[in-house]
Amino acid sequence: MAVLAIPIATRADGMNTSSPLLPPLGGEYLSPAGVHATYNGPGLQIVLSDVRHRGFSNVVTTPVPGGTLENFGSEATGHVGVDLGPDSFFDIFFDIELTGPTSVMVGSGYTPGALGTFETEMLQLELSGNTPFGPALIRESPTKQSTGQTKVTDIGGGLYHIDSFFDVFTELSLDGGQTWIPSTGPVYVTLVPEPSSLVCLTCGAIALAAGFARRRRILRAS
Repeated sequence: MAVLAIPIATRADGMNTSSPLLPPLGGEYLSPAGVHATYNGPGLQIVLSDVRHRGFSNVVTTPVPGGTLENFGSEATGHVGVDLGPDSFFDIFFDIELTGPTSVMVGSGYTPGALGTFETEMLQLELSGNTPFGPALIRESPTKQSTGQTKVTDIGGGLYHIDSFFDVFTELSLDGGQTWIPSTGPVYVTLVPEPSSLVCLTCGAIALAAGFARRRRILRAS
């Protein structure tokens, strides 16, 4: 199958934000690779590319032994390529939108707002959405660990830098969860700012710099 791989704009990993809390609002997790995940089902192959996991909302944090459990809503968008087998005369491509709950364990003694480097594990990912073939479900593997790491650093000026990544094992269902197709391997996803957040942060920095420059001009004039 000729995989539809949409190029991803190169951006530095991690993001600057005004809050050290997790998950980082205004951020998104994406794979640096063009292909996000591949699922080999009976008579077909499904390839996800340019998947962006974001829209973190309704965050509930629960202290647990060794760290904090975070439950929140999320959404994912991406592109899908379907190969219907060697006898097929065409491949099918379409966009997909999924929503659902996510759970992440932040360990190493983490408490909300803490600074430092923390081991993480995605415990739950239950996304659902519609496709031209009907409903689709994607979940984090119930048998394999999806581990990662998050680092929160105070960079001054009321800003924090957050670096975060996961190696996520997922499974796909096209029959309402009766059967599941595991991905061919884990996908590495890393945190970057959403484009809209990056623009807002840049505009804020420009406005702040302009304010300082204006203040210097006023002081010099006086």
